[in-house]
Amino acid sequence: MARSAFALLLAITYALVIATSMATAQGFDTVQIDKTQCALVTSGSGNLDVIARGEKKFEHCAIQLPIEEFHKRYSFCALSGVLATKGRVICEFGYADNTRTRVFFMSGPDELCEFVCVRK
Repeated sequence: MARSAFALLLAITYALVIATSMATAQGFDTVQIDKTQCALVTSGSGNLDVIARGEKKFEHCAIQLPIEEFHKRYSFCALSGVLATKGRVICEFGYADNTRTRVFFMSGPDELCEFVCVRK
Protein backbone atom coordinates (compact mmCIF):
# COMPACT_ATOMS: atom_id res chain seq x y z
CA MET A 1 0.00 0.00 0.00
CA ALA A 2 2.85 2.39 0.80
CA ARG A 3 4.39 1.72 -2.62
CA SER A 4 1.18 2.60 -4.47
CA ALA A 5 0.78 5.80 -2.45
CA PHE A 6 4.38 6.73 -3.23
CA ALA A 7 3.85 5.97 -6.94
CA LEU A 8 0.73 8.13 -6.98
CA LEU A 9 2.56 10.99 -5.25
CA LEU A 10 5.42 10.68 -7.73
CA ALA A 11 3.01 10.75 -10.70
CA ILE A 12 1.22 13.83 -9.37
CA THR A 13 4.52 15.60 -8.72
CA TYR A 14 5.72 14.79 -12.25
CA ALA A 15 2.46 16.10 -13.76
CA LEU A 16 2.76 19.33 -11.80
CA VAL A 17 6.37 19.81 -12.89
CA ILE A 18 5.40 19.31 -16.55
CA ALA A 19 2.41 21.67 -16.27
CA THR A 20 4.51 24.31 -14.53
CA SER A 21 7.29 24.11 -17.09
CA MET A 22 4.75 24.41 -19.94
CA ALA A 23 3.17 27.46 -18.28
CA THR A 24 6.59 29.02 -17.72
CA ALA A 25 7.71 28.38 -21.29
CA GLN A 26 4.53 29.74 -22.87
CA GLY A 27 3.60 32.35 -20.27
CA PHE A 28 0.37 32.53 -18.39
CA ASP A 29 -2.26 34.95 -17.11
CA THR A 30 -4.04 34.92 -13.80
CA VAL A 31 -7.70 35.79 -14.25
CA GLN A 32 -10.59 36.10 -11.82
CA ILE A 33 -14.33 36.58 -11.86
CA ASP A 34 -15.49 40.03 -10.84
CA LYS A 35 -18.96 39.39 -9.40
CA THR A 36 -19.98 43.06 -9.45
CA GLN A 37 -19.81 43.31 -13.26
CA CYS A 38 -20.10 39.53 -13.79
CA ALA A 39 -16.97 39.54 -15.91
CA LEU A 40 -13.77 37.58 -16.37
CA VAL A 41 -10.93 40.02 -15.70
CA THR A 42 -7.15 39.95 -15.53
CA SER A 43 -6.07 39.76 -11.89
CA GLY A 44 -4.28 42.84 -10.64
CA SER A 45 -5.92 45.18 -13.16
CA GLY A 46 -8.39 46.64 -10.69
CA ASN A 47 -11.04 44.73 -12.66
CA LEU A 48 -10.52 47.09 -15.62
CA ASP A 49 -9.00 44.56 -18.09
CA VAL A 50 -12.21 42.72 -19.00
CA ILE A 51 -11.69 39.56 -21.03
CA ALA A 52 -15.36 38.57 -21.29
CA ARG A 53 -18.68 39.48 -19.72
CA GLY A 54 -21.27 37.05 -18.48
CA GLU A 55 -24.66 37.03 -16.83
CA LYS A 56 -25.94 36.38 -13.34
CA LYS A 57 -28.07 33.28 -12.83
CA PHE A 58 -29.44 32.57 -9.36
CA GLU A 59 -26.80 34.83 -7.74
CA HIS A 60 -24.01 33.01 -9.63
CA CYS A 61 -21.91 34.68 -12.29
CA ALA A 62 -21.62 32.55 -15.45
CA ILE A 63 -19.34 33.58 -18.31
CA GLN A 64 -19.35 31.68 -21.60
CA LEU A 65 -16.95 32.06 -24.53
CA PRO A 66 -16.95 30.40 -27.94
CA ILE A 67 -14.01 27.97 -28.07
CA GLU A 68 -12.50 29.87 -31.02
CA GLU A 69 -12.45 33.11 -29.04
CA PHE A 70 -10.97 31.34 -26.00
CA HIS A 71 -8.23 29.69 -28.08
CA LYS A 72 -7.19 33.01 -29.63
CA ARG A 73 -5.83 33.89 -26.20
CA TYR A 74 -5.39 30.68 -24.13
CA SER A 75 -4.62 26.98 -24.47
CA PHE A 76 -6.24 25.94 -21.20
CA CYS A 77 -7.11 27.20 -17.72
CA ALA A 78 -7.27 25.69 -14.25
CA LEU A 79 -8.61 26.84 -10.90
CA SER A 80 -5.73 28.35 -8.95
CA GLY A 81 -7.29 29.96 -5.91
CA VAL A 82 -10.45 30.65 -3.96
CA LEU A 83 -11.20 33.33 -1.40
CA ALA A 84 -14.47 32.44 0.33
CA THR A 85 -16.48 34.30 2.94
CA LYS A 86 -18.85 31.42 3.73
CA GLY A 87 -18.59 27.63 3.88
CA ARG A 88 -20.10 26.83 0.47
CA VAL A 89 -17.87 27.44 -2.56
CA ILE A 90 -18.65 27.23 -6.27
CA CYS A 91 -15.82 27.90 -8.74
CA GLU A 92 -15.87 26.17 -12.11
CA PHE A 93 -14.14 26.15 -15.47
CA GLY A 94 -15.00 23.71 -18.26
CA TYR A 95 -16.93 23.07 -21.43
CA ALA A 96 -20.41 24.57 -21.58
CA ASP A 97 -21.82 21.99 -23.99
CA ASN A 98 -21.36 18.39 -25.16
CA THR A 99 -19.94 19.44 -28.52
CA ARG A 100 -17.17 21.40 -26.77
CA THR A 101 -17.78 24.57 -28.75
CA ARG A 102 -18.04 26.83 -25.68
CA VAL A 103 -16.10 27.15 -22.43
CA PHE A 104 -17.44 28.61 -19.21
CA PHE A 105 -16.24 30.14 -15.97
CA MET A 106 -18.55 30.26 -12.96
CA SER A 107 -18.44 31.80 -9.49
CA GLY A 108 -20.86 31.65 -6.60
CA PRO A 109 -22.06 34.75 -4.74
CA ASP A 110 -19.75 34.49 -1.72
CA GLU A 111 -16.31 33.80 -3.16
CA LEU A 112 -13.59 35.13 -5.41
CA CYS A 113 -12.52 32.51 -7.96
CA GLU A 114 -9.08 32.82 -9.55
CA PHE A 115 -7.79 30.82 -12.51
CA VAL A 116 -4.41 30.45 -14.18
CA CYS A 117 -4.56 30.32 -17.98
CA VAL A 118 -1.72 29.32 -20.31
CA ARG A 119 -1.31 31.83 -23.13
CA LYS A 120 -1.09 30.81 -26.78
